[in-house]
Amino acid sequence: MDELEVIDDNDLIMAHGFDKDTAYIANSHLVYVAAQRCYRLYVTEVDNGLFVIDFTHELGRREINILTINYINVRTLLEKFELHFPTDASFQAVNLIAYKYSPHFYMESVIITTKNYHNIEVMLVFDDNGNVLSSIIHRIYYRYGFYNTVNDVKTSSGYLAISYIIPYTQEYMTKYTRQVVAVYDTTDYPGEHDLGYSTRYMLGAFRGNKTNPFVFAFNTTYDWHTNGTRIGLIVTNPYEAPARNMYELSISRNLTIEVKKNFKSQDITLIPFNDFEVRTFKMKLVDNGDDHDKEEETIIITVVIILAVLITVGFTIYIFCLVKSKKSKDDGERRSLLTEG
Repeated sequence: MDELEVIDDNDLIMAHGFDKDTAYIANSHLVYVAAQRCYRLYVTEVDNGLFVIDFTHELGRREINILTINYINVRTLLEKFELHFPTDASFQAVNLIAYKYSPHFYMESVIITTKNYHNIEVMLVFDDNGNVLSSIIHRIYYRYGFYNTVNDVKTSSGYLAISYIIPYTQEYMTKYTRQVVAVYDTTDYPGEHDLGYSTRYMLGAFRGNKTNPFVFAFNTTYDWHTNGTRIGLIVTNPYEAPARNMYELSISRNLTIEVKKNFKSQDITLIPFNDFEVRTFKMKLVDNGDDHDKEEETIIITVVIILAVLITVGFTIYIFCLVKSKKSKDDGERRSLLTEG
């Protein structure tokens, strides 16, 4: 396949509002905007935030036609809510979470991962010509303790997945999990924006004891409980044989407990945990007595524990997230971020 015309920092530094001599590119994500009949390229800049480039391309031609280049200073957006981006933090991967189109504007939510800080969802509003009319912090996704974010992020159907790796300085000093692929809920709920933005802790995670970055992606598969489909997460280690190291994880915002017919009401204990703390919750599982005449029936009891699980998984993580790691890096170290992930 022939390479198309290159978009580099010479194009990016021409964006309105960007006042640096050089743009250090961290990662990118490409989508096609059907409503505007153009491609949209999101590009994260290591120090300052995000570029959004709209362009068109004719099949068979090498040239591309750049329509607009927008620049969003994410540091400034954070400061509006008194969320101060550390000097040793950097912006990493980017992906599209959701979009909404109306005859008057086009709205998108994108997730930007960071190193040495939390992950940030930014809401962008475009006009019909692809110019950004407004941008705002929509949600903060708390990182996993002091772990480093891998330069990759996946989104699908109300979920996002981010991989974290234990810092090298901690790898041989602790027994903490070496790598965590965390899943977050991206759905909006009423009354959660009292601060002007909302916050999220992880729903759960896949844990691994190797620091080679996992490859992961969402998939849609059959759900025998509902005779429909459900979202799952595929995780594998690319450095080992896939047949022995590929895992599929079920994802749910609820905790589902499966019991057989004629079970007895009983107390059960839930023990959510992470590398920093273990919590215990006691609850009662009650037999409601319905449909006992059906011999082959399986009773599915769904217990909604959103608040309990989120608070449990997130409380200690939030404390550790406040820990700063290394001091400011020089330009050479910034360039090295291009090869991460």
